[in-house]
Amino acid sequence: MDEPKRDVVLIAGHDSSERLLARAAIEQIGLDAIEVESGAEAVVSFVSDAPSLVVLDMDMPDGDGLHACEELRGRRGSEHTPILVMTRNGDLESVTRAFDAGATDFIVKPVNWALLVHRVRYLLRSSHAFDALHASQGQLATAQRLARLGSWDWDVATGVMRWSPEVRQIFGARSGGDMQLEDLLDLVHHEDRPIVREWFRSAALGNFAADLDYRCMRADGEELTIHQQAEAVAGEGIEPGRISGFLQDITDRKKSEERIRELAYYDVLTGLPNRRFFKESLERAMRHSRRSGKPLGLLFLDLDRFKMINDTLGHEAGDMLLKEAGDRLHMCVRSSDYVASARNDKMQSAISRLGGDEFTLILRDLDDAQDAGRIASRILERFAQPFQIEGREVFTSTSIGVAIHPIDGNDVDTLLRNADAAMYHAKDRGRNNFQFYTDAMNVKALRRLDIENNLRRAIQRGELSVVYQPKRDTVSGLVNSVEALVRWDNAELGKVRPAEFIQVAEESGLIVTIGEWILRTACAQQRSWMDAGFDPVVMSVNLSSYQIRAQRFAELLAGVLQETGAEPRHVELEITESAIMRYEDLSIRTLGELKQIGVRLALDDFGTGYSSLSYLKRFPIDALKIDRAFVSDVTTDPDDAAITRAIVAMAKNLGLYVIAEGVETEEQEAFLRETGCDGMQGFRIGAPVPAEQAVSFLRKAD
Repeated sequence: MDEPKRDVVLIAGHDSSERLLARAAIEQIGLDAIEVESGAEAVVSFVSDAPSLVVLDMDMPDGDGLHACEELRGRRGSEHTPILVMTRNGDLESVTRAFDAGATDFIVKPVNWALLVHRVRYLLRSSHAFDALHASQGQLATAQRLARLGSWDWDVATGVMRWSPEVRQIFGARSGGDMQLEDLLDLVHHEDRPIVREWFRSAALGNFAADLDYRCMRADGEELTIHQQAEAVAGEGIEPGRISGFLQDITDRKKSEERIRELAYYDVLTGLPNRRFFKESLERAMRHSRRSGKPLGLLFLDLDRFKMINDTLGHEAGDMLLKEAGDRLHMCVRSSDYVASARNDKMQSAISRLGGDEFTLILRDLDDAQDAGRIASRILERFAQPFQIEGREVFTSTSIGVAIHPIDGNDVDTLLRNADAAMYHAKDRGRNNFQFYTDAMNVKALRRLDIENNLRRAIQRGELSVVYQPKRDTVSGLVNSVEALVRWDNAELGKVRPAEFIQVAEESGLIVTIGEWILRTACAQQRSWMDAGFDPVVMSVNLSSYQIRAQRFAELLAGVLQETGAEPRHVELEITESAIMRYEDLSIRTLGELKQIGVRLALDDFGTGYSSLSYLKRFPIDALKIDRAFVSDVTTDPDDAAITRAIVAMAKNLGLYVIAEGVETEEQEAFLRETGCDGMQGFRIGAPVPAEQAVSFLRKAD
């Protein structure tokens, strides 16, 4: 460890014997000494050696000692260095001249060297204490500056306030003398000024809170948030004579706290309250409803076709659409549909984004439930207008569920669940509409939840099965293809209709796993029939839009074909018009990859969607299936008959195989045969049956 630096004493005088005696006395107490014999040399040595103390002979010739004292004291860095002068004249005038020149203390000649030693020790101790205090004050000032902290003192009787330099720096105020309380109040934000004025008024009476936060305006116009603490200093009576305190600029801290709060309670993308904030707001709004006796409405919105837009145009476009949707919702609400936050006195939007493309609106103080319906209608009208996203028009609608408190729920979770159920009912009714909640919807929502929960374990439980419906070629009269159809028999739910559980599977994403299982099962069955000696038939398997979107579906199909031994030319994938057009670019790429593998592609439910010649030419389609909606009335409705003839003629011209589904009567079969339809499928041809029964319509190979 380094030894502490020893103090150095500079001794300046023309009498060498005095210098020698002074040096001996000083070194005896463990100090270092430097001798010079003139005032000029003393100045030079002071600069180069930086002594801790100077012993200066004032009686050097030509007033050299006095001049040296003045010059030393005037140098930068010497303001606090002790200067002990030796003088022969102890009279008041001589001592006064020495002090005026900058001396710290004096000693009269002839010098009592023991006394000089005590004087030196005292001066050095005082100097070190002063240096420590000065350093501490400097550190405090630095700390206050870094912490944006300053002190003040207020004289209650006179109103005079003394500000530290740090306070002036915080406020950007000019340097100067004492301030008045009104000078501070002038800087306080006008909305907070009454609070601060009352704080000081109460403080003057001895009744005040220890701390206070308020906003101020700097001289340059910047808004600050100030935290202030103070304590009373007793006066002559019971009331304080002074109030002393400090204030701190906490603007950055407040901004950080607000940012943290935003992240916790607000959606980053849209800036709307998130699910957490929404549930707290709904709880407060329900309490208000109970107090006021007026009903409360909750609207649950879901954007229609958002996933298609997001996947087609990209996530950035999807994000822009969500922001625009939030803005439009703001235009549809009333001033009373705003709820105050418990953490912020400012009014907050009743609109929230729960996540994804789901939004909620809290409607307070309704006169009747139909008020909520009118606002829902207003929202539908707004959403009927196209959105401008990245320079193009994008159309989307919204499905809205409406629940009313207290009729449809007395707590947050129940009301939200019922509004959600009503929204799903609106989607089931064709989307782009609103529906009020009813008890029947809750039953349906619970049914859907039961289906989804059981469907997740249906494969591993062995509850799914595949049945096969024959397709007959019109010319040969033989079954040349079968369609694989999935069935589900659950111990709890019983036999669940495909139309019911397939929709849930698609909405939940389970269709990808289930679709792969059906594909593998059907391909394995096709190979099994061939191995059993039956003539090859084409195995048709339905393909969901979710499977088209799944990564590397073509790779999955190739793996299934290799695993099962099914030949690609004996496998047909049926895809609906809407599935292809929903992801047009992706469909072109995926269908191209599937054709390279060698499977057949059929367009299912033709005539119910886009039915465009242009996309039929772009997509590598092998066959068209006329939707059962046209076939069912083909013998009684001239329009359906005309549409069916047109589809058959178009397919023939494009070189496509055309098959009608839903054929149930002899008359329908006769019409389709006359029209030139290539194939037929329906109960007239054969019902879907398990694999072991399907062999009845298969032919043994020769």
